[in-house]
This record gives sequence, structure tokens and C-alpha cells, in this order.
Amino acid sequence: RLVEAPEVAKTYLSIVRLAPTDGEVLTTLERLAIAQQDWHLVTQVDTQLAQCSEDPAVVAAHQTRLAEALEGAADPGALDAYRHALAQDPDSIAATRGLGRLARRSADPDLLSEAAEYEARVTRSAEGAAELLTLAAGKRPDTLSAARDLTRALEIHPDHPAAAANLIALLSA
Repeated sequence: RLVEAPEVAKTYLSIVRLAPTDGEVLTTLERLAIAQQDWHLVTQVDTQLAQCSEDPAVVAAHQTRLAEALEGAADPGALDAYRHALAQDPDSIAATRGLGRLARRSADPDLLSEAAEYEARVTRSAEGAAELLTLAAGKRPDTLSAARDLTRALEIHPDHPAAAANLIALLSA
């Protein structure tokens, strides 16, 4: 290489200042930022790319990459970015999986339930959806809400052993 990647990125940043909506330049800059693992720059570029497009699927793809960059940097904004991607493209598999990853790491039963519904509808993974709902039930402070999550898990995956066992234990208590 004659020129180092950071210098190329600086050149592209200068071009973006002159042509802030040039998708080709922004996409190239995004690739450079990902290659350099410059998550701050990825965040900036993907935000700009999402604002430049009118196609909901393209916006969702850029929002998902933005969310992944934020997730990689442990930024809480990742959740909003995944939700925004799913609002643009409710069938986005990548955004659904990202939402599921965040939900599994959270202590929020509502987020786990939300992710489970996307998992069931988008990826059609009954196992994954039931697992998320079983986790949600375990974090609920009240029996009725936990029972609802476990019942929904069994509606999605009637043979899910943990959901069945937990519902039996909950109802026997």
C-alpha cells in the first residue's frame, strides 16, 4: 500500500464535507471505518447514510450496522438503533438478531418479550423465541406476567422443556 488507511479515510471525510449525500463515497468510508474498527466513524457514516436514503430497507440496513457498531462499543444507543431499523424494515433478520442479543444481556423482561415476538415472526425460530420468553418470565416480579410469558412460549414452541417446567413450577407454588 502506498497510502495508509487512516490517510485514505481522511481524504474521504474531506470529500464527504463537499458531497455529504454521495452514497458511494459514504459507503466506501463506511468500509474503511469498519476495516479500521473505528466505531465512532462507523456510527457517523451509517447515521448519514440512513438519512440519505428513502428506501426503508436501505435505511434499515444502515441502522442495523449503526446498531452493531454501537453494540460493539457497549453504547446503550444500540437498542434505539435496532428498534429504528425494525421500524423501517420489520422483517430485518439482522436487526432481529441484534435485538435478541441485547435482550439476552438485559434484565428487562419487556425487552425480552419484544425480542421473542420478532424472533418468532422474523426468523421463525420457535426455540429462540421460547427461550427469550422463558428468560423474561424468570425476571418478572409477579406470577401473572410470568405465567403469560411462559404460556406464550408454549404457544410458540409447545415442546419447550424449560417453559413447560417453569410454568408447572409457577402454578404449583
